[in-house]
Order: sequence, then structure tokens, then C-alpha cells
Amino acid sequence: MSANVIPKRYAKALLSIADTPQEMEAIGKELGIMSEMLSNDEEIRKRLTSPLYPKPSKIKLLDEIINAADFSANVRNFLKLLLEKERLVFLKQIVQEFEGLLNEKLGVSRVQLITAKSLASEQKEAIQAALQNKMGNKIVLEADVDESLIGGAVIKLGSRVIDGSVLSLIQRMGNTLAKG
Repeated sequence: MSANVIPKRYAKALLSIADTPQEMEAIGKELGIMSEMLSNDEEIRKRLTSPLYPKPSKIKLLDEIINAADFSANVRNFLKLLLEKERLVFLKQIVQEFEGLLNEKLGVSRVQLITAKSLASEQKEAIQAALQNKMGNKIVLEADVDESLIGGAVIKLGSRVIDGSVLSLIQRMGNTLAKG
């Protein structure tokens, strides 16, 4: 089975057990917390995913984490299933697939806005409103700063990229001049 198929299959299954959009979002948040923990804490990641540790100690550690985080029953059961099937190593990809499927189901588009300088919240809200108007669905705007852009902005929506940065303009001008 392909490594890309596994996260998608688990994400679809998880999405199918949630009844309401609020429950789906809550599941996504809880899984995101666990995924973040596995990404940031190498010791926990090793103890839960390495074949060197016995399954009973993995189960005990996962139960401690689940109880401390007070995860919902669906997430508890899902994480235990992943541990049992030795699929916790795919949690980050499962979370990404789940978020994509959830956004698709709810009609939400994630847009990455990259600017040379940090924007005020009013500017971000105006850009978000303009994009929502243009696209006709809800936009979740993720703003990042990349000082190498010099000025302007780059907007990424899925595979579409709108590059209005000064750096891009300078590069295009340089290419034009080089061609003669």
C-alpha cells in the first residue's frame, strides 16, 4: 500500500464518524495537538512509534497522554487504533488529509499570504474579505512574512500562486533585459 494512500484512507474514515461540522473541527484540533506533540517531542515520538519499545509500554504512554489532554472519545479510539495498527508515524499526514477533506466538505479555502512586512489585522481582514468576495466561499487566511520579497505580496491557494512581489518583478525585468 502506498504511503500516500494510508493517511487519506484514515482521514476519510475519521471524517465519516463525526456527525456535525463542530465535531469535525474539534476532532481536527485534538489530532493537531497530538501531531504537534509527536513532531516536537522526539522522546515521545520514539517511545510511541519505534519497534524497540514493547506495545504495553506504548499503550500506557498513549493512555497517559490521552487522559492528560482530555481528548474526546472519537479521538481516543482513533489514536489507539493508530497505535494498534502501527500507523502513528502517519499522524501528521493524516491530520493534513483530514483538514483538507474537512475544508472541502465545509466549503472553506485556505490561502497563504506572504508579505515582506507584517500586516495590520485590518489589512489582513480586507484582503480576506476581497478574496472571499472573489472566490465565493469562506477563506482562512494564513499570513507569513518573507523579507526577501522586498515589497508586495504572494498569495497561494492550492496550486495557484499569484506573485505580486517586488522581488518577482525585479527577476522578470532581469530576465527580459538578459534576453535583449
